[in-house]
Amino acid sequence: MSFLSRPESDKQGEDLGAYIHRLPKAELHLHLEGSITPSMFMELSRRYKTEYASLNEKEVTNRLFLYEDFQDFLDTYRVICQHLREPEDYLKILEGLSEYFSQQNIRYAE
Repeated sequence: MSFLSRPESDKQGEDLGAYIHRLPKAELHLHLEGSITPSMFMELSRRYKTEYASLNEKEVTNRLFLYEDFQDFLDTYRVICQHLREPEDYLKILEGLSEYFSQQNIRYAE
């Protein structure tokens, strides 16, 4: 049996999505700043009373988290970095990543 084959006992009744979800995974390239979700960005924006503080999650997503090109991504990355001001901000990111890694069965990240 190869590493990627499903054991015979698992083939009954389990769809491919569930099988993939169960597999251990690795996140091989990650930037903390790039892992911020719109809701986490909103928390930071409200804490620091920035120009984005009055927007709702959909508006933040549409304005910052939908990219048409690489420049859009870089512009958002810059805005996010401007919102990371205190060590606690990075701790909040790590807490969110920890939860995400657990949900996705990510066992290794760098």
